[in-house]
Amino acid sequence: MIYPPLKKLFNGATQPLSTFLKSPFVTKCSTNLALCLGYCYALLGRLDFFRLSLKLAKWSLVVIFLVTMSGFFALHLVLSNQPFVIAPYVLSHDERKRAKAIFKQLKTSQKPVELLMLSGNDLNSGINYLCNRYILSGIDVAVVNETLHFTVTLVLPENGIGRYLNIRFALNYPYQLNNLSGLQIENITVSDKVMPLLLNKLIHYRSFSHYYLLIKQHIAGIRVEENQVIISYLPHPLFPLTKERQAIEFYQNQIVQLLNTLPNNESLSLTSLLKPLFKIAYQRSTAQTALRENKIVMMALNEYINRKELQRYLPFALPFSASSNYTVRFYGRTDLPKHFATSAVLAMTSNSAVAFALGVEKELRDRDAKHGSGFSFVDLASDKAGIKFGQSAIANLQSARQFQLKVLRLENDAAFIPAIENLPENLHTDDFMAQFESLNSAAYQAIVDDIDTRVAQLPFYQTP
Repeated sequence: MIYPPLKKLFNGATQPLSTFLKSPFVTKCSTNLALCLGYCYALLGRLDFFRLSLKLAKWSLVVIFLVTMSGFFALHLVLSNQPFVIAPYVLSHDERKRAKAIFKQLKTSQKPVELLMLSGNDLNSGINYLCNRYILSGIDVAVVNETLHFTVTLVLPENGIGRYLNIRFALNYPYQLNNLSGLQIENITVSDKVMPLLLNKLIHYRSFSHYYLLIKQHIAGIRVEENQVIISYLPHPLFPLTKERQAIEFYQNQIVQLLNTLPNNESLSLTSLLKPLFKIAYQRSTAQTALRENKIVMMALNEYINRKELQRYLPFALPFSASSNYTVRFYGRTDLPKHFATSAVLAMTSNSAVAFALGVEKELRDRDAKHGSGFSFVDLASDKAGIKFGQSAIANLQSARQFQLKVLRLENDAAFIPAIENLPENLHTDDFMAQFESLNSAAYQAIVDDIDTRVAQLPFYQTP
């Protein structure tokens, strides 16, 4: 059947072609045809896009598979189920006793520079005692002529590929990081030219940098004589030398006089001690000497707050026996002011990285001790607050004087001590490992970052 308008045209209609082309029928047909062609083109376009996407997806899967297999193969090359050294290394009773004696000597020296003479067995005992606090491992150090040869086995979590990471390297004279050579990871030998790049990345890695700075700060030199390693080191900064003692004792006497005016068994806020001491410091110092005076005040205050812990290491008596009933507290706790004061002094006499590293080390001891209090992020918050306070006290000559005036305006401890809500503590080894695995985990770093934020937002640091 012919559509009527066409039948009329074919029967010899005399209307011109231009009129027909403008008719509603032709216009509608043209529109529908254009739409149809448009739909076909769009469909073809979508099909082409789908085919292209399918190809991209296939190639992506191939690339992912190749990268995964390459990583799997690389792990097989560097991981092993056979350790180079027994790991974790278990120290005998005598080895543990010797290691503790070595570290006690490091803590208690009063000389400007101390010498530590270690046999090969001493070196192995000390290194394994220290390193197993951070990661399960076994380390063997052999002293050959003037070269220290290290063989290290790290114990990894169960992974289905290899339980151990085995490493060998040598430390040559003079004993600095850029003189490491012969790095071998399982069966892969690393070029000595690549070593400096790897070491530079390692020592700037956030978790390792603290300990690298700690070592660099206190190790003055290393040498080998007759297969003995002789280490020259600087004593612990918590124990100032004789030239500072007279000034420290002046402020300690001021503390005693202040305490004598208080009722017995009084609990003190740190602000109640800081304000009168820094008032005296402001009167005694000038713009040129304020920085040193601030340091002396905090040293004296630290020796009062930590008097029981420090007295066993000091060759002289502290003048606080008559004032032993007075305790300083944060949030009703006596441990937090101790962390604060110690970290403040370490930040002033050493640097913040060393202060924080020692704070973490203390928490690891608490975590691993059989009857310890466990790892505490609350303690770390007090460490961080003390570090910030100490840094601010000696930032520069101009600000040191202003710091004294800021302390005089303090109203309470909350101005420079962060809130401790929701910070985990009392974490013993199993609990800590279950929640955080290690000091390098994202979960651990998230809490440290939260503490940093809390400290940075404290009122004391918001005003000039």
